[in-house]
This record gives sequence, structure tokens and C-alpha cells, in this order.
Amino acid sequence: MNYMDYEKISDRVMDLGYNTVLKMNVTLAKKNKGGYRNHYYKEYSYKTNKYIDKSTLCNISRNFDYFLSIERYSEEKDFLMIRDENMLGLRFALKSLMDNWFIEKQIFASKDNRLIIMQGWEPIVAIISMNKNLVFTPIIIHNVDDTYSPAVRMSYGSDYSYTDISYTRLNAFVYNINSMYLFQLAQNMLNFFQRPELGTNLTSYNYNSERENMEDVSDGGVSVKGGSDLVLKRKRDIFDTIDQM
Repeated sequence: MNYMDYEKISDRVMDLGYNTVLKMNVTLAKKNKGGYRNHYYKEYSYKTNKYIDKSTLCNISRNFDYFLSIERYSEEKDFLMIRDENMLGLRFALKSLMDNWFIEKQIFASKDNRLIIMQGWEPIVAIISMNKNLVFTPIIIHNVDDTYSPAVRMSYGSDYSYTDISYTRLNAFVYNINSMYLFQLAQNMLNFFQRPELGTNLTSYNYNSERENMEDVSDGGVSVKGGSDLVLKRKRDIFDTIDQM
């Protein structure tokens, strides 16, 4: 195995409940439209006249994907992906849950020496995608020591995909979601993976990519001087195009 063969890095953040975990994931490759594999790490060398003492330069480009996942291992694996755009909504839902069920208001009470859930509560929903949401409802769990404790049932996908989270684990889940910045976590995971040797996945271009060596053409595109017939559709740096390969 070499550096280019690795596909994904996953860190187990915490156990949420029975057979259910919260993970942080970084994917190291993507499949392009042609079905070929594009690794996240690329190097490009190109000719330049930017400096009087250097005619060839090299750029490093990284393009990785990252996300949180809630995974439940049963007969069929349940999987929910949480991205940057979902984090604010999830944080808002968890804050509403804690405030209305445990802190500012309390829906759990003791009656006749029994723990009960009072009326008047509504499920709290965090919208994750078009067809998958996280739905939180209050429950009471029976502990192994024959006591009862307040807890939360977290459902996703369907009524059959859920996990019961104790109050202690719920606090840890809220803390983690509130303190996580996914891009920084992904960077830390890539730092553990380290970088490959210089020259890995290197593509060389023999034409000059500097803007001063480009001239306008009649159709609004850009033509590169110096013997290359490469024509871009609009004015932009050559690496805007390279990064899409």
C-alpha cells in the first residue's frame, strides 16, 4: 500500500447509545464523471516568467471532503451524514431541547415515587436533508440497577432507526456538536496522515500560465502565447481549470 491508495480517515468521537456512534470522516478521493478516481492530493509544475531566476514552479492542490456521521450497526447499517451546512440547525435544535426539557423548563417530574414525563412537550426536529431529519423525543429509561432516568430518543430516517441517549451522554453530544469546527478537525486528521514525498501525483505543464502571457481572443476566451493551442472559455488562472481535473 502507498499514500495514493488510502481512501478515507475516520475518527470515532463518542458512543451515543446501543450500537450507535458519532464519527468524524475525511474522504481522500472522489470519482469523476468518467468513473476514474481523483485523489485529494495533487501537484502541478508549470513554466513561468514571473521571476528572473526561476523558470519552473510547482503548486500543491488539496481537495478533500469531510463530514460527521451518525452510524447505527444493526442488521442493516443506518447512516446519517452531517455537513457544515447542517451544524447551525442542529445546534439550535439541541439548545431548544436542553432549554425546554431540562434547564429553563423541566418536563420530567416525580409523582408517587415514579419518574414521569409531563404533558405539553413537542418533538424537536433538526433538518439534515430532504429525506432525513433528526427527531428528538423525551423518554424514560430503565437502568440495570433497577432505577429510572430521563433520556432522549433520537430518530432518523424512519421510526425504526433510532437510539436512546442517556442524559449524561446527551450532555456530551451537545458539548461536542457545539465545540466542533469540521474543517479544522479535517485538517488535524490530515496532519496525522502526513504529506507524501514531494513529486507525488505530479502533473507537468509545458506552457506558461501567467496572466501577462495571455491575450484576448475574439470570442471572449483566452489564448496562451508561446506555442500552446490551449484555449480557455473565459479569463481565469490556468489552475482554476486544472483543479477541476
